[in-house]
Amino acid sequence: MVVFPEESKFYTRWQHDMQSRGVNIRLSTEVVAIPERSKRGVRVQLRSRRPQPDHHNPVGADQDTPVHEEHYDEIVLCILADTAKRLLGKTAGWVEKAVLGSTRWSDDITVTHNDLDYIRKWYTLDMPDESEIPTHLSGRDETKRIQRAKEDFNPMYLIKQVPKDSRKLEMCFDCNAFQYQLNHKSHPKDHVFQTIFLNKKHKDTWSIDEIKEEKIIRKDWWHQLEHSWTHYAFVVPWMSFLNVSGHDSKTWKIDLMFRLRAQGKRHTRYAAAWTLVNAHELAVISGMAAAYALGASYPKELAKE
Repeated sequence: MVVFPEESKFYTRWQHDMQSRGVNIRLSTEVVAIPERSKRGVRVQLRSRRPQPDHHNPVGADQDTPVHEEHYDEIVLCILADTAKRLLGKTAGWVEKAVLGSTRWSDDITVTHNDLDYIRKWYTLDMPDESEIPTHLSGRDETKRIQRAKEDFNPMYLIKQVPKDSRKLEMCFDCNAFQYQLNHKSHPKDHVFQTIFLNKKHKDTWSIDEIKEEKIIRKDWWHQLEHSWTHYAFVVPWMSFLNVSGHDSKTWKIDLMFRLRAQGKRHTRYAAAWTLVNAHELAVISGMAAAYALGASYPKELAKE
């Protein structure tokens, strides 16, 4: 965990607690394929990966390590839909192929850098002139907020409208303002920024080449769900096989997230943010749903909400 270092300690403590309860946790391990899901259970092919200093296992690396098989009674795929479809291969049923194949994804890149010239060209780091700031919005007096901003103008989340296509945005974080362990009062030239360029298919609209190479700390590609209308037309509706209104109100969250027609069939369940909308909270709830379906008790603290 890079953004919040204490989170690494949190997950490590969680890992050790689970292991003390008999849970087998394996890192640097790749699932290669799922060649069988039948009455006999689930066969899974895996290979070990070589741990990297930065904990990022390169895509397609370590193909020389041997593949071995393991057998399980049930499997929960807490992974992206397109990855699940690839791993299931020929074992995927028509419903699974239709749902998993209807999700759309974009490849984005995060550039971590300290190129202040680039940031100042495209973003506002300093308090604007008061004459440019409205003192009232929707009838609300904003003078107190403006005064606080004058005393400590410290933007952490920056947005740029892409000049080549005004429908598109570029995002950027000032990590010194965003992360508690960094000094947000230091001079901006010492700040670390993360600029996110969205969707490689629209690379022609990016200004990534304007960031000086010597100012770049690292580049990270990532793969995320596109919130297109097709997701709500061809994915979410087809994931429903539970009647939400017909269940105990305490379990509506479980029902809401547990919506794949193939759920539980052929010893397979799915848990991830893409099962509804791409949000961390929904990813967690979907995992709880899978655990609940496999026999875990419903969390008491959630039942009270």
